[in-house]
Amino acid sequence: MKKPHLSNFSKLLIAVLALLIFAAGGTYAWFTASSQTTRDVSLGALRVAMNIPVPEVSSNYEPGTNVELPGTISNKGSLPSITRIQNNSQIKFAYSDNNLTPIPSENRKFVSTAKKAIQLNFEPTSDDYFDNSGAYWFTDNDGQTYVLLDPGTTVNVKAIVNFNGNEMGNMYQNADIKISLKNDSTQVIDDAMKHAFGVTDNDLIPLENPTMRISRRATSVHTQAERALSHLHTLAAR
Repeated sequence: MKKPHLSNFSKLLIAVLALLIFAAGGTYAWFTASSQTTRDVSLGALRVAMNIPVPEVSSNYEPGTNVELPGTISNKGSLPSITRIQNNSQIKFAYSDNNLTPIPSENRKFVSTAKKAIQLNFEPTSDDYFDNSGAYWFTDNDGQTYVLLDPGTTVNVKAIVNFNGNEMGNMYQNADIKISLKNDSTQVIDDAMKHAFGVTDNDLIPLENPTMRISRRATSVHTQAERALSHLHTLAAR
């Protein structure tokens, strides 16, 4: 008995079906689509310059007196900054105790001072404080002072070094003092301020009267400094 004869059309159809099954791997695929969008962004710069000239070595001062050091702080970057000045002064003693036991000259060297003996206050000049153009002053519960500066802002400041007589005994006589101020600045963002200073915006109190160093929180109406700080935090959160 003869086998059925396939026509040329049937052979062609079988070949096409086999090719399609091979190409598809014997399965059906899901419909897919993809797209991509790109946006270029750039990071801002934090650059704060402090210019407060200090004497190389201070001598012949006495306990109970102050040294006023005027200068400027400038935000030369593109980001708002917040700055604190710390006291890194050093002292070289001539005596080892209050009985005036001399230290041999070859053994005298500068060492870090007790901050209670040589204290530092950092504050605005009255003109710049009341002008308030891009500079906002704060303090905290420990009495530290901070200044928030908009980009491009320069503020006149003064550092006041106090020689605390209650802490200075006879061993401070004939000592040489090297006054050193350290500028610490960071971004106006809670995480940055907490990392650099150990404070957040909730710890900052507007400095109401820099001359008498009295601070209070505004109750019914926010101060300009608080509004500036709140505005910058809103921008940073976006």
